[in-house]
Amino acid sequence: MPAVSRVGLPNRIAIVSCGSQGEALALRQAIEEVSNGRMPVDLVGVGRCAHLIAALRGEASSAHHIVLCCHGDESGIFLPELNPSLAADEPTLANSDPKQ
Repeated sequence: MPAVSRVGLPNRIAIVSCGSQGEALALRQAIEEVSNGRMPVDLVGVGRCAHLIAALRGEASSAHHIVLCCHGDESGIFLPELNPSLAADEPTLANSDPKQ
């Protein structure tokens, strides 16, 4: 998926949700309420690592700002466990170059 152009768009926020949507929905409602609808908010759901990588690269939204709504620990971000047949070809953040 090619990167989305951000030229000429108003301030826009992408909330990247890596699990339960409850926190992300509450955050979206608060941002939209406080900004009186002048700051559009995209909800980006993450079901696997490839989705998270696309969101961090700006390929999942045209937003200027990204808010990560997720849980983790010193080992990284918690993502749903995939079926082994899907997980075999799934990229990981450990082998992803953040500059790409």
